[in-house]
Amino acid sequence: MAPLFVRRSFRVRPALRHAVIALGLALLAFTSPVRAADPQPIAFGHSLAHGQPVIVDVTDDIKADVHVTTWNRPSVDITVAPSGHYADAVRLSGSVENGSVAVHVICSPSPHRGAFGWLNFYRPKARIDLRVPASATLSVHVINGPITVDGVTGDLQVTLVNGPIVVTGAGTQLYLTTTNGPVEATVAKITGQPDITISTTNGPVDLFVPKGFKAKVHASTVFGPVENNLTDAAGPGSVSLETVNGPVTITPQ
Repeated sequence: MAPLFVRRSFRVRPALRHAVIALGLALLAFTSPVRAADPQPIAFGHSLAHGQPVIVDVTDDIKADVHVTTWNRPSVDITVAPSGHYADAVRLSGSVENGSVAVHVICSPSPHRGAFGWLNFYRPKARIDLRVPASATLSVHVINGPITVDGVTGDLQVTLVNGPIVVTGAGTQLYLTTTNGPVEATVAKITGQPDITISTTNGPVDLFVPKGFKAKVHASTVFGPVENNLTDAAGPGSVSLETVNGPVTITPQ
């Protein structure tokens, strides 16, 4: 005679089920703070002496979207529009430091505080619009981008960790670096002996230069092709283009 198997069904008691649901909702409410309405944009402006450098620094607590354009005024103007969780904690300050106009965008108090501060949605977002003279000496330092710069022909330095860099209408004094993201730069004006350094780890590097551009070019990648379309690369200036994962191209146009 075959053994007799009895199938037992287990039911979750209604009271226990309701308790589990309530606990889940409580945890969700605890880890997802109520988002208030986005605050009004904040702004800073300062006149610039001839040749006075501008430095912009954005803390890693903020997911920034930086846009740099030029105007015909001898001054710097920055507008920050924060949004998302902790948007009301975004602060903007500016002052003259060691002869430079230094602008700082921070989040205070930091969203990294507390047991759940590591969660990505705790970081506020900020659209950052910066206007400077075309010939300005400009340094922009951001952790989480992207960054776009249009029309700055002066000495330009952009450092980023996460995100792409796109530069158009530039001069020949460039230092652009990121870790995760592509870098694309277009030189519109030969403003002096070329001194260009562009690097990333994960992403392609593309440099577009005017016809007649001459410089010694160093281009390297580990996983990807290198395409140098300059017909005459001999020149007193230097260009360094480097990535690990992605192609490298330099193209006259």
